[in-house]
Amino acid sequence: MNVFPFTDRISQHTFLRAPLTHESVVGDLGCNQGLFAVGVRKKYGCRVWAAEPAPHLHKALTHLAPGIRCMPVAVGGARDRIFFNFDESHRLSGSLLAKEIIQVVHDRMDKIHHVSVDVITLADFIDFTGSPRIDLLKMDIEGAELEVLLNSPLELLQRCAQITVEFHDFWYPELKSRTEQAKTRLVQAGFEMIRFTPNNKDVLFINRAMIDLSLTRRFFVAHVERNLNGAGRALLVASRRFRSKM
Repeated sequence: MNVFPFTDRISQHTFLRAPLTHESVVGDLGCNQGLFAVGVRKKYGCRVWAAEPAPHLHKALTHLAPGIRCMPVAVGGARDRIFFNFDESHRLSGSLLAKEIIQVVHDRMDKIHHVSVDVITLADFIDFTGSPRIDLLKMDIEGAELEVLLNSPLELLQRCAQITVEFHDFWYPELKSRTEQAKTRLVQAGFEMIRFTPNNKDVLFINRAMIDLSLTRRFFVAHVERNLNGAGRALLVASRRFRSKM
């Protein structure tokens, strides 16, 4: 149960609650097992469009709740057909990144599967929704977020009211410079950036042209709710460690 007046957090992604209604359009890039898509659909009644290129994951997503549609594609900076690398036993690490980059998070590279997938652009994805705007865009695409954020036209990104992103420079340090470039580009395009974790794992960009974010509201979200949320996660981790030692 969410106790904060302004924000919600589903599947490790934080966003503003107030703009979301049953008429809202939500995009889920990197649907994975569907936890975010199902969660936001259940809580807010939003229409959800998703993309998930991993074959074993997409197959399981075909029977998600009504109101959720998932495409078997990856979203990147340009249309392409490229190898997608994934390990069925490591469900969170499928990526378009090269094998020499992703091997840092894999114990055994011989378990990696390579499948050719279609890559579409963010413009293609938004066209697929049939909506002129995206009320909430969740992006968890294992490094490909940089191609999307750095190569998409600004006017396209500005059609999104909120963008919640998990950057992956905490796994892949070589992505750090481009991660900072992507964050700066969105801020210069008129987005308010609030980072909800000490690293870049949970970063929210709020389009000030589409969402009225008063100074009071911004302060409460960025400092009060952010810190309380962080304290709650720290307590949860400590509790799990304590139980594991019992």
